[in-house]
Amino acid sequence: MQLFQRVIKSAVFGFNILLIFLIVFQDRIVFPSWLQSFGRLHPLLLHLPIGTLVIALLVLLFRNEFKGEAFTRINMLVLSFAAITSVLSAIMGFALSKEGGYDESVLRYHLISGTAVSLLTWLLLIIDSQNQKLYRPLLLVSFVALIAAGHFGATITHGENFVLAPMMGKGEEQIVITDSTSLYHAAIEPVFREKCFSCHNEQKKKGNLLMTSVAAINKGGKHGVIWKAGDPKSSSIIERINLPDENDEHMPPVGKTPLTDKEKKLLYRWILAGADTKKAWTRFDAKDTLTLLANEFIQNGRNIDEPAYSFPFASKDKIKELNSPYRTVTQASIESPALAAEFFVSQAFKINSLEELKSVREQLVSLTLAGMPVGDTEGKMISEFTNLEKLDLNKTKITGAILNSLTGLKKLKSLALVGTEVDFKSLSQIATLPDLKEVFIWNAKIDKGQLAELESKFPSIRWNAGYPTTETLKLTPPLLVNDSLLIKEGQRIQLKHNLAGTIIRYTLDGTTPDSVTGLVYKEPISIDGFTKLKAIACRDEWLSSAVSEFTFFKSGRKPTSAELSTKADVKYKGEGINTLVDNKKSTFADFREPYWLGFRERPMEALFYFKDAKPIKKVTLGFAKSYYSYVVAPESVELWGGNDKSGLKLIERKVIPTPTQKEAGYCEDAVVFQLGEKSFNYYKVIARPVAKLPEFISKKKERGWVFVDEVIFN
Repeated sequence: MQLFQRVIKSAVFGFNILLIFLIVFQDRIVFPSWLQSFGRLHPLLLHLPIGTLVIALLVLLFRNEFKGEAFTRINMLVLSFAAITSVLSAIMGFALSKEGGYDESVLRYHLISGTAVSLLTWLLLIIDSQNQKLYRPLLLVSFVALIAAGHFGATITHGENFVLAPMMGKGEEQIVITDSTSLYHAAIEPVFREKCFSCHNEQKKKGNLLMTSVAAINKGGKHGVIWKAGDPKSSSIIERINLPDENDEHMPPVGKTPLTDKEKKLLYRWILAGADTKKAWTRFDAKDTLTLLANEFIQNGRNIDEPAYSFPFASKDKIKELNSPYRTVTQASIESPALAAEFFVSQAFKINSLEELKSVREQLVSLTLAGMPVGDTEGKMISEFTNLEKLDLNKTKITGAILNSLTGLKKLKSLALVGTEVDFKSLSQIATLPDLKEVFIWNAKIDKGQLAELESKFPSIRWNAGYPTTETLKLTPPLLVNDSLLIKEGQRIQLKHNLAGTIIRYTLDGTTPDSVTGLVYKEPISIDGFTKLKAIACRDEWLSSAVSEFTFFKSGRKPTSAELSTKADVKYKGEGINTLVDNKKSTFADFREPYWLGFRERPMEALFYFKDAKPIKKVTLGFAKSYYSYVVAPESVELWGGNDKSGLKLIERKVIPTPTQKEAGYCEDAVVFQLGEKSFNYYKVIARPVAKLPEFISKKKERGWVFVDEVIFN
């Protein structure tokens, strides 16, 4: 026991001298990477001195329960453990602090209090516990220092007043969601608050990235901005949340609660839709995947500010009766009697289908007639729905005359008149409605001067004309309509933009389009094989959008049979050989999905058999690139062919140059073999992983990963 005490006391003394040295010369200290990894054990070890000091306090309180020298022995053992873990935890914390990204003032207080705990536990160890005049107050001071260190540590990790917030009435701010709340604040920010704020707040800015406000996020961090609007595959946040858990770049880091699959897909879809931080969640297409995902998050536990209605519920049978392939009638929520009606397919619209809604006129609060053949004569019928709060007449045949009929809709809050013939005079009349909050008038008969007059005369209404009066806004990138990046026979590529009058320019040759170069998108695009498309949105009085990049594949013949000659990595085995021939492409950068096969230690080798040897013009191997994940293009790809399985001959071997600089984000690429009109019964494809990654990807020069998802025969 005495030998153990001498060893512990000597070790604690030496480590405390090292700790003091580090603090005195902290501005000159630079830790190598392996010591930084040592520092990251700080959150794991710091709980041990906390527990042991609590035990030391309990042992002192119940010392009379110990017989003979039992108290002295047990107390010495507890203090030895507290002293050694305290000083090691402090040294680890110092190493962790050198990574940066923390609030300097809070970090300084945490370092001082943590060092005080280490020195005080050392003094407790060398003072005889029988010396009650020194031991008891010193133990009490140590405990106070421990509380202070814990408080400042919690502030760094979880934000200001994390410990005292419940007693101070400063719990998590309740989100109140209204119809005008942006989708970002309603669904995206809550995910960031739960999974990201603890490491990217005002006190702890890991990677110099602050995420507690949109303005701070847009500034980016050490590695730049975290998303690229319209291009989730090149957005670092999407890449990092989908990295393997063991990767150091994975976010959130190990020990933090990872994002769920639905949260990942919500972020992916939101960025794909343009990452708009201002657009209200109610203004997104109700049937879009993003809206469906967001609504699930919003409805589950978010405090939606729903108005209370005095009118009764419509019967379920009546609602069911009113639904048809061209009209939907739905409740706002299970708890609300309010109904929303929306019409589809203008060719199928009939006036009696609008009249039928009179049976629920009391419950109808939202009516969407966008694109329907509705004119001014229907105004009187619409005015009978006196509880309407939201009316969408976009791209209908109405003129300003209809607005005279709508002045009785005293509860109307939102009116959409995009692409109609309404004019300044008629809008002035409708603006007197008491609850009207927003009017959408893009492409209406309103010029900038008239818009400015409306804004001045009726400041309580948000007049959304598609362009601001004081600044030029940037367009969101073009959107892809297709659900899949694999274009089947007879299908074509469809692009769109949600702002009417926007011109989409695109290229298929790898060049970047701008507002004057590139092909103008007028109709869906046909492709005959692997294609990289770049597109940009342009419009007068707007800044052109960022470039959207899409990689497309053309579906081909399915082999009679196929087999993998080598096994994929056990963690990334997809659906086996079916992954390569199922004519399905991944639209999400998660290599654990069944769309991908991963190879690292051995090449990917697959054999394909066609019973009827019809001519094949090209063979395409699709693969992924994600340098954060050590996923690069294959070092080489070989194509073999023949009519005898045992006598295949090499058709072509393509060597892919090793990358020389880091590309941003995740992307998909392909190797294409042009065969002309060759026909074989058997084809074999071999893709060999890179033996040594470039130093800018991995300083250890490890083997690269090859991730493949489809072999296509056209």
